Amino acid sequence: MAETLCYFSVQFRAGRTLLRIVGELCFGTVNEIRREIDRIGGRLVVDCRDLRFIDIAGLRMLLEVGQSHCGIVLRNVPPFQQRIIDLAGWTDELPIERDGLTVPTPRCASVDQPSTTLPAAR
Repeated sequence: MAETLCYFSVQFRAGRTLLRIVGELCFGTVNEIRREIDRIGGRLVVDCRDLRFIDIAGLRMLLEVGQSHCGIVLRNVPPFQQRIIDLAGWTDELPIERDGLTVPTPRCASVDQPSTTLPAAR
């Protein structure tokens, strides 16, 4: 029996979806978790406190989910994850809530606007 590498819980508060990710968000887990996240709506606040590992596939999934859910803010980001985000040059695309202060959520693109492409790692 294979060990579950990642799971998450969802809460809805004040027009935002609070998503708590536990375990590993990586190439082997992103497709399944993405399918589940696509079933929910609202602006996302992702609690990363219990995230033990994330790779570039996990980060890209967070970028994509942020675009499709009209914004994303990361909370309780471990130092290793912050470093990966910094090295990839994605600090604007994956804003981090610090000291309980809410980072402004990017404006949603209208349905009529063409979709944007994901930024390349810098």
